[in-house]
Amino acid sequence: MWCLKRNIFLTAQHLPEKENVIVDSESRVMRDRSDWMLNPSIFRRIRAQFSYLK
Repeated sequence: MWCLKRNIFLTAQHLPEKENVIVDSESRVMRDRSDWMLNPSIFRRIRAQFSYLK
């Protein structure tokens, strides 16, 4: 709802394996599903874009 109210739309797009080699191989590594986070630099960019979020 938050995105809809702000006219923000997210879409998913398939990338062929040859264009996504590193991420594709990393996604196949078994990890603890409860242990994840956004890349810190990406998170900083999101916070800068939406500075009014707390």
